[in-house]
Amino acid sequence: MPQPCLAPKFIDPDTGECRAPQQPEECYENGQIYDAEYGRCVLDCPNGQLNGVCLQDTGDNADECNADSPDYKGFIGNGATKHNLCTSNMQCEGGSFGVVNGIPACIPDEYGPPTCPKDGALVIDEYGFVCESVNDAPEEPETPEEPNTDTDGDGQPDEYDRANDPTSVDKGLDKVRDGISDTNTKLEGTNNRLDKVGEALDSVNENLNEGLGTANQTLEQINTKLDGPADGYNTDGLGDAPTFTESSQRLQNSISNHPTIQAVTTIPNIASNNTCPVWTIPATDYWSAMPIDSHCQILNQNRGLLSMLFIAVWTIAAVFVFLRA
Repeated sequence: MPQPCLAPKFIDPDTGECRAPQQPEECYENGQIYDAEYGRCVLDCPNGQLNGVCLQDTGDNADECNADSPDYKGFIGNGATKHNLCTSNMQCEGGSFGVVNGIPACIPDEYGPPTCPKDGALVIDEYGFVCESVNDAPEEPETPEEPNTDTDGDGQPDEYDRANDPTSVDKGLDKVRDGISDTNTKLEGTNNRLDKVGEALDSVNENLNEGLGTANQTLEQINTKLDGPADGYNTDGLGDAPTFTESSQRLQNSISNHPTIQAVTTIPNIASNNTCPVWTIPATDYWSAMPIDSHCQILNQNRGLLSMLFIAVWTIAAVFVFLRA
């Protein structure tokens, strides 16, 4: 016969086993999520999770939720932060009703939510959390007031009860007081949300100031390096730098004294040499000495052409050697 699973143990809905409850810290250490409904550690939650704690189901908040929906409970926020509430349950056991990123949810007490008024809801978004009043909530049907008793028929109640007198001035003041209280609650929620927005803007301004401060510091360092020391740079020990004239003269001498350049520039002097080797046939008993100088005549006639040819050849050779150097 199976043993009953007695509290605080619980039946695991996944395995059907009777298990002892676990602590949230145990789940966090193992990288799991705490399910407060059963007191166990899980890997995922069907209704989402908030900072390591599973959210309880409060019914679907359909995209077409509006004032005509059968489970419409009102709306919270204004403008872009307005959210219609369509849920079948706003009473959370072991938690607080709230809205997480526009979705109704029961936030477990293990998350440590703040206590909001009975007619309010905890709103959690990217800016933090705030208690918001539920607006446009459907009114509960009024219970007809019991008339005051008039036993003698004189039109005056024998036992007057202000709570049962619909014409009581005090009851009208009570409604005014309730309206003022509701307005103050809404204003407080709006102020809390504005405070969160202000904190976010302060954080942005702080980041901008830090970034601008770093940029200004970098620019100041660059300007300091560009300006150099106040008394100028010390060039002692570096020697005197050559002037432009001296540098130009050194370049000219290095070019003009180069062997290849000298060879090219001295080629035209060959043309000024007037000696030409002449070969002479010795004289015999039959003829006298015969000098052979016909080649000199040919060279003399073509001296200019040959000079230009040699100059061109040596110039091309010199340029070729210079470019390959």
